Amino acid sequence: MLRRFKTLRSKFLVFLLIPVIIATVVVTTAFGVLTFYELRHDMLAKQDTIAEQSAASLKAPMWNYDQAQIQQMVAAVADDPDIASVIVRNDQGDAIAQFGEPHTGMIVRKDITHVGVARAYKIGELEISFDMSRVHGAISKQIIQNTLLLISLVVVIIVSAIFANRWIVDRPINRLITAIQQTGEQGGHTVVEWQSQDEIGALIDTYNEMQARLAAEEVRLKKVDQFRKANERRLTLLLDLNKDSPGLSEKQILERALDIAVDITASKVGYLHLLNDDQETLTLSTWNAETLRNCTSAHDDHYPLSKAGIWADSIRERRPVVHNDYQANSDKKGYPEGHSHIERHMSAPVLNADKISLIVGVGNKDSDYEDDDVTLLQAVANDIEKMVMRRRSELALEEKNLELAAARDDAEAASNAKSDFLSMVSHELRTPLTSILGSLGLLKNTTEGMLGKNEEHLFSVAEQNAKRLNALVNDLLDLEKIQSGQLEISQDTIDVPALIRQAVEANAGYAHQFGVHIELTGEQPPAQVIGDKGRLLQVLANLLSNASKFSPQDGYVSVSWDVRTEGEEGDQTVQISVSDEGPGIPEHFRSKLFMPFEQADSSSTRHIGGTGLGLSICKIIVEQHRGAISYETTEGEGTTFFVTLPIAALETT
Repeated sequence: MLRRFKTLRSKFLVFLLIPVIIATVVVTTAFGVLTFYELRHDMLAKQDTIAEQSAASLKAPMWNYDQAQIQQMVAAVADDPDIASVIVRNDQGDAIAQFGEPHTGMIVRKDITHVGVARAYKIGELEISFDMSRVHGAISKQIIQNTLLLISLVVVIIVSAIFANRWIVDRPINRLITAIQQTGEQGGHTVVEWQSQDEIGALIDTYNEMQARLAAEEVRLKKVDQFRKANERRLTLLLDLNKDSPGLSEKQILERALDIAVDITASKVGYLHLLNDDQETLTLSTWNAETLRNCTSAHDDHYPLSKAGIWADSIRERRPVVHNDYQANSDKKGYPEGHSHIERHMSAPVLNADKISLIVGVGNKDSDYEDDDVTLLQAVANDIEKMVMRRRSELALEEKNLELAAARDDAEAASNAKSDFLSMVSHELRTPLTSILGSLGLLKNTTEGMLGKNEEHLFSVAEQNAKRLNALVNDLLDLEKIQSGQLEISQDTIDVPALIRQAVEANAGYAHQFGVHIELTGEQPPAQVIGDKGRLLQVLANLLSNASKFSPQDGYVSVSWDVRTEGEEGDQTVQISVSDEGPGIPEHFRSKLFMPFEQADSSSTRHIGGTGLGLSICKIIVEQHRGAISYETTEGEGTTFFVTLPIAALETT
């Protein structure tokens, strides 16, 4: 039912009216019942009194049987307006006197007695009937009066409630509704002025608190949005600066970065100083254009920081500092002549390796600097420092690249000159060496048995040196081919056991010169590889000659090979081992072992010959065969070289 009533006032009146009406009906009924019983009680008491008095008055006339007096007394009793009839009866029950007709209302009967000596005798009976119409009228009248009184009271209560509702409820609620409507239509946050300690007052206080919180949140969100926009502008401007930085000097980068700091903090003046490692002097001072227009005291150098005023507090405290009332600060030391007037000031330092590298300051914002301004300024300062450091690194890198390019050009020129020289020397030496070796061979054959012992020794020394020089020329020619990419590797099927035996036989005479024996060891399994037989013989010859040279007299050089399976796919390789009993490879030389022209003993007094090219050429030849060369060595015990090549085919006998 309450849904039909849309306003709070109507609902309030309905809630008030229903209990008031019920109370009125209940009270009116109660008053009516109480009045009825009260009047009835009074009437009964009156009837009983009249009956008692009348019965007492009739004793004598009834005893004497005085009819006239009885009739007279009956008439006197009947004069009462509430009495409808009076009947006097004798002791036999016969009426001896009567006034009026008996009424259907209330009837009272009283015995008329005569008190004798021994006892009381009933000599008659008095019957009085009462008319209740007057009583009923009185009751009705009383009920009507009470009802009217209660209705008047109800009306007064309802009217008072209406006025109280309008004053206590309607007025503050209407104000609250108006404030909410204004907030919805016009925006803002309207406060309701109302002072009370009741529920309505609590509701309005809650609304006002909510509006205050909304206003504060709106201010916070506005600041957040402003900070977001300022930060986006910072990133955009810094990105543009970063794109332009390759064509700018460091001072130009700093000037544009300072303009960004002034822009995003809504300031008017700004400065940027780079600090030296002594944390006392400045290497560069930069001011924005607005500062330079109003300040004639700006220079490219600056007085020491120990003499600086509060603008340098961020350096001393190593954190951002804000002075929103710069003029009221008692620590300021005043301006130099021609300095801009400062109302507000904010500065932020940048720490790099526990030292301040630069400081950025801005000033004269129209309103106070806040935490968001500090955050933005510190971010710009950090960005500037990174940009400057990157720019300096780029310049240093460019300079280093130029130096490296020049060094590379010089190295390439030297390498080309060396290659040209080696090519020229090797080709120029090869022809006469071939003639010398041929002539020595011819002389040896034609003079056999004709020369003395000394002449034969000289002849042998000449032949050995010519062969060494020829080997050197061949190595130089191989190195030239390798460096120029002209080293050719044929792809033939090679029987590994036959290859190794051929190499051992070919180098046995050379080993014999040093009193060294070459022996084949191990199981000697069959194996085949794909490659250049001549180049592989060259590798084995180099390893065998080195092992022979470095082994002691009467020592042994052991040669073996083994077939292995490697990797998840089961690839097969053959590993050739050449071991000697020499002094081993010194620790300091192992990293340079396969480098060209490197020897463990490069002094002029070394007793073992060689060019230092053999192992470097061996490494390249083996790698050209998709193989690898490695070694194991122990100083004082000897060295083993391993040549590993992929298997082409495996034959069993």
